[in-house]
Amino acid sequence: MAKLKVMGSAQVSDGQGDVEVNLATVALFCLGLICLALSSCAGNQTPSTVEPAPTSSLKSNAVQPNAVQSSPVPQQAASPTTPTAGSSAQPSPAVQPSAPPPATASESPSILSKIRKDLSEKVAIAKQDAGKTYLGSLLVSQQAEKITKGRFSSDLKRLSGDVPLETDEYRIEVRQADASQAVMVAIAKQTGFASYSGIVYALEGQIPATSICKTNVPSQTPPPPPKRVKDNFICESGSSTVN
Repeated sequence: MAKLKVMGSAQVSDGQGDVEVNLATVALFCLGLICLALSSCAGNQTPSTVEPAPTSSLKSNAVQPNAVQSSPVPQQAASPTTPTAGSSAQPSPAVQPSAPPPATASESPSILSKIRKDLSEKVAIAKQDAGKTYLGSLLVSQQAEKITKGRFSSDLKRLSGDVPLETDEYRIEVRQADASQAVMVAIAKQTGFASYSGIVYALEGQIPATSICKTNVPSQTPPPPPKRVKDNFICESGSSTVN
């Protein structure tokens, strides 16, 4: 058995050797263990000091759904819908103008009379223009004669082709035809029609030039042929140039 001898210092023997123990050191060590144990126990028994936030503050910060829903949303005045690209809205149909009422029996004769009058005027104008048209076509044939034959022709049958030389309204005549120029006329056969006189004039190295004069008033006598002044043709008094 080991023997323990307690004094200011102790010597412990375990049979193999003696160990000197300082009692003050042991006492301090034991005191530290006791303090550590007490501290641990106190930590386990102490409640948390964290306090919850006041209920009133949480409620004041929270979003109140009822308050949001209760505020009324102002309604905008309805406006006409304007269709946009991709919109399925169909445009409103356009207002169709109402058809005019049918003409009464008393109005029909006056309408028909006006139609007949307008038609007669157009036919008369077309017939008067026929003299200018026929004469212009024959002057073109004279140009071809000068270019191909070297002179103008007095043979109307040769010049006319499909152009009528005489109708109920006009008669075509050749008044002059030589190497320098040709003069042709369209004489009116009915009152109310104007007469025409045309000329084709040879130009050196160029296509022959043509011009037509028309009486300013209805006449069965053709006007004098146009006169060439430098590069222009001039109609005498009582007639005018036509295109």
